[in-house]
Amino acid sequence: MIVLIVHGIVYRKIKTKTKMSFYGFKKQFNKTSQFLSEKVAGNKGSQLDEEYVELERKVDIVTQGIGDFQAKVKEYLQPNPNARTRLAMQGAIQKAKGQQRNVRYPQPEFNLGDVFTRAGASLDDGSPYCSALTDLGEAFNQISEFKDTMEYSVKQNFLDPLFQIQQKDLKEIQHHRKKLESRRLDFDYKKGKGAKVPEEELQMAEEKFDESKNLSYNSMMNFMESDVEHVGQLHSFTEAVAEYHKQCAEVMERVCAELGEKLNEAASRPRAERSFISRPVSKFSTGSTEFEVLEADGSAASASISAPVAPARDVAPPVLAVPPPPSKVPSARAIYDFEPENEGELPFNEGDMIELTGRIDENWLEGRFNGHSGYFPENYVEIVVPL
Repeated sequence: MIVLIVHGIVYRKIKTKTKMSFYGFKKQFNKTSQFLSEKVAGNKGSQLDEEYVELERKVDIVTQGIGDFQAKVKEYLQPNPNARTRLAMQGAIQKAKGQQRNVRYPQPEFNLGDVFTRAGASLDDGSPYCSALTDLGEAFNQISEFKDTMEYSVKQNFLDPLFQIQQKDLKEIQHHRKKLESRRLDFDYKKGKGAKVPEEELQMAEEKFDESKNLSYNSMMNFMESDVEHVGQLHSFTEAVAEYHKQCAEVMERVCAELGEKLNEAASRPRAERSFISRPVSKFSTGSTEFEVLEADGSAASASISAPVAPARDVAPPVLAVPPPPSKVPSARAIYDFEPENEGELPFNEGDMIELTGRIDENWLEGRFNGHSGYFPENYVEIVVPL
């Protein structure tokens, strides 16, 4: 008896579930039929009021704009797509290893400053030119730090809030609009059937349609009226960019004044006395050697010194060593030591020969040395055999 009751309950549950599943399928079929009748046969469905349609248009524009803002601002902050890809790969590797993400975008200002700084350090003669190179290199290094700060500020106060809007506000609006369209199709299908649909069922479908319309309208209206939040995000972005350019202008004005002082210093320094340079020119026919002397004004005077004439004899032509054929393997010679700061970079010392395996972008190469492969900046090496 108990078993029969249990089976009876189970049977009724299964029967109810099957009935609900069939009802849902039928409802979906009805909405699909209404959709096709509108798109193919040209039947008119329930029209939304002009205010709602205009609000939808504005939301669509803002939604598209937010996606474009994110893409173009990222390109503005990090214009090199290959470097962005490399950064993303390094960040993913560090995240997989459980390490804190500390990779930095290779700012072109830093690469430019590094060139000036290294040239000044290599020259190292205390001249105004050497000092000017060092000052200019430090200025561009400062600018690269300012750009890193601007990038962080824009990400925190502009890009991240836009991402949150996409994930929360716009997704909620899209959900309400999608549900509204579904309920409209259901209501229009039942309305088109006329007396075949019970009055209570038609009224319920209309109420659900009106409810979704109000929810969708209110969510879009609340979003569009959030001007304080939206304008505040644009203001934060503009403020970060303005601060960056202000700092750059201050640094360049300062270094420009310093280079002006060094220019005056270089112009006031006396020129070093020039020594005469003698260039011997052999005269095999007369057995004498003629010297060409450079005067201070740049003119040349000649003088000759006679030498005893040796007896004529046959002189064998010198044998020239044939250089070995150049290597065809792309390679480069390190002109500075390079210590990696990020995962995947290749360390080496001055004078090392590196086999080149590829180019990442206009500033970074990929190579192999001492059994290791990785990336390194091109301005640290001298290309021996190009790729």
